[in-house]
Amino acid sequence: MLIPTQALAAKPSASVHLPAYARQGSTVVVKYKTRVPRGDTLKLEMRTPQKQWEVCGGLAQGSGKTRVRFTASGVIRFRVVEVRRHHRPEALGGVITVNVPTVFWNLPSSNDSALGVSLPFGYGSALVPSGGTVVVQEQQGTGHVWNTYATMTGTSGNAGLTSPQQIGQNYAFRVAVLDGSTLLATSAVSDVNVFGRVPFSTLTAPSYWVNPGTYNGPTFTFPFEFQSGGGTTSAPKTVLSVATADNDCTIVHVDYVVGPLPGVSGDPNATETVSVIQQSANPVSSTTPVAQQSSVDATVIPGQSWAVNAASAVGWNVYLNGYAICDSTQPIITAG
Repeated sequence: MLIPTQALAAKPSASVHLPAYARQGSTVVVKYKTRVPRGDTLKLEMRTPQKQWEVCGGLAQGSGKTRVRFTASGVIRFRVVEVRRHHRPEALGGVITVNVPTVFWNLPSSNDSALGVSLPFGYGSALVPSGGTVVVQEQQGTGHVWNTYATMTGTSGNAGLTSPQQIGQNYAFRVAVLDGSTLLATSAVSDVNVFGRVPFSTLTAPSYWVNPGTYNGPTFTFPFEFQSGGGTTSAPKTVLSVATADNDCTIVHVDYVVGPLPGVSGDPNATETVSVIQQSANPVSSTTPVAQQSSVDATVIPGQSWAVNAASAVGWNVYLNGYAICDSTQPIITAG
């Protein structure tokens, strides 16, 4: 005798593969495998920072893939929900968690640094995986690739960023969390402008008025890049100048010596004055007796013009050399 039976509906099931860690702002491909009764659907939901469950993808029958974008950091929770006809959605299984790390530092967004100087900063992070590291990265090359510059000794603390040993570039740095070679978090980017000593010979473009040489004094020699070219008048003469838009220097150092002008008899008791004049600051001057070496130092303002004047006594010539502290090695000095 045959006894009629009623077929039992298959229970829904889902296997979802989410990573243990993800990076904020990244999109992750989620693989799944489901068994869904006819007429039912399964959905993947994410818990928002406002503690609301929102649908982030549908799970079809069988094996498939969906995409999830991580817009927030912290511990992100997911669940699979079964949607049945005429029933309220019900969670299927437990909650899946994904850790999205964070990292930060307090280095300002723009920094001026001398060559080799260490810039102090504090840093911190959260949800760094076991075996993960916090590193300082530098952006390099035309492809703007981020490479590790230094590795921190812990997930938070204080450290120093030693500026690069090259003038003439703006360097971009950030801190990051790495799990092996996988990038999990980044901080805001900080730019470092490296300043260093650049000789006048580098800062000066070749021209008719650039006449380097060596002055031979009674007991010394003095290599020079410029000379006042005067000596027949005591009026100040501009030896070199830098235009407003070109100046990316902060300090100017001028060495000079006063020597006799051939064929002209000069007063041996005369004095000579060399001045650094500026767009919006008072001149800085140095006065010295003839036939002696001296120097003058001045702080100048980037983005503003400056010049060097020499007042030669009659019968004497001023020979000059020096350097400036700049963040570029581009020629900016105009001679004469």
